[in-house]
Amino acid sequence: MTEAENKGSANTSPGDFRSGFKAGTPLAFSIFAYGLVFGVLARQGGLTYWETVTMSGAVVAGASQFVAISMIGAGAAAGQIVLATLLLNLRHLLMGASLAPYLTGVKFWKLAILAHFLNDEAYALTIDRFQRAGGSAAYFLGAGR
Repeated sequence: MTEAENKGSANTSPGDFRSGFKAGTPLAFSIFAYGLVFGVLARQGGLTYWETVTMSGAVVAGASQFVAISMIGAGAAAGQIVLATLLLNLRHLLMGASLAPYLTGVKFWKLAILAHFLNDEAYALTIDRFQRAGGSAAYFLGAGR
């Protein structure tokens, strides 16, 4: 294990969440804009307001949402949409696997919550922090919020 890995989840300080939140704040503006574009396209694609909101809350994977909307508009079957989005999101397994050595000792239920916040932006911020200076689940949660 590298020195950075030894500075993993056990090295939590009260400011870890705040540090992650602060690091992710500049990205929040672009994520917000991305969400607005998705909302407009979803509505144009025939989804109701509540279907759009539900998809945004449940999927939380921008690329998959855009693929699903285009496939819905093209009349694809539900199974095809699920398969396409599943394949597109397999990258999350690789991201999670690369974060795993830094999150040893974190309880399973906390990992399940963190998994919901695993996105490209949070991953980039978190893996950089873990490799440079160590980090914690709290930092990850703050970055991914």
